[in-house]
Amino acid sequence: MSNAFSTDLPCNPSGPTEPIVREEKVHVVIVNYRTPDMVLQCLHSLAMEREQVPGLKVSVVDNDSGDGSVTKLQVGITDLNAEKWAEVLDHGRNPGFGAGNNLALRDALAAEDVADYFLILNPDTEIRPGAIATLCAYAADHPEAAILGPRTESTPGTADHTAFRFPGFLNGISDGLRFGPVDRLLARWVTAPPPRDVAHRSDWVSGGCMFVRKDVLQTCGIFDEHFFLYFEETDLCHRALRHGFQTWYLPEAVIMHWAGASTGIATAGRPPKRMPGWWFASRRHYLRNFHNPLYLLACDLAFLATRSLWQLRAWITRIEATDPPHFLWDFTRYNLFGRRWDRPQD
Repeated sequence: MSNAFSTDLPCNPSGPTEPIVREEKVHVVIVNYRTPDMVLQCLHSLAMEREQVPGLKVSVVDNDSGDGSVTKLQVGITDLNAEKWAEVLDHGRNPGFGAGNNLALRDALAAEDVADYFLILNPDTEIRPGAIATLCAYAADHPEAAILGPRTESTPGTADHTAFRFPGFLNGISDGLRFGPVDRLLARWVTAPPPRDVAHRSDWVSGGCMFVRKDVLQTCGIFDEHFFLYFEETDLCHRALRHGFQTWYLPEAVIMHWAGASTGIATAGRPPKRMPGWWFASRRHYLRNFHNPLYLLACDLAFLATRSLWQLRAWITRIEATDPPHFLWDFTRYNLFGRRWDRPQD
């Protein structure tokens, strides 16, 4: 269980003011699932980044989209004149987000000219000018920062919550109850603290854009493929911490993230969909990796009790419900009644 970190360094969220040319090699990995147009838009923003980071290359892994994505991406890369620095890897199956990244990471880590850094990037993102050079510069000046997450905006000018604390018992109570006095009492353990405009340590950062030193992957390994989607970046940051690697949030580097484009779970402007089984399975697998069964049961019961109280309060006060449909029932089935989630066929 983590405490708030006190080490803060001032940063300007508007980005760098002077062009910087970096010598570092950065390998970007993007997993596509039926979002080829967004991937190509992302590649356009990455092409601009190569002016400051000429050693940048990109691997786009298609997780069996079945919609012509591979051909469309290959044509788009040709139209962008990016054949020398961008490639498409056809996975031919859909084993999940972590496994999709691993397809590219294994080969890249085995290469003789292995990159200095790896950037795990969602397809529904756009890099703001100078963001990758800023990440490189900060990592070079701060060797303790082994994993970096940038400021992420779904709405221009407004920072999303992308720097988090590890899931546990106390923040489960806070997340479940959603009650101001309790949030203030447990402020040191709230899962998603308010975004800040200074660089600071964090337990983990969103896998939508995660900048990772090669040393982390060489020491801790790549993604755990038991996760289909969600919590795989939490798991990686937790394993990294156990090996002495720190995770940091860097608001001076900025990206746009059109969240939910691939999963459709949290698409802006639409009501939430029912939470898929893989979310519950991933949460359970993560907690099992780092905690004993008794602690896991305590986390489940604490969240169920406090979220039930919140739903009762919402019903009495007519607060608009924001949970996905049937969320508490699904949480109970998967965590207490042993409901299994069957992975999609590869």
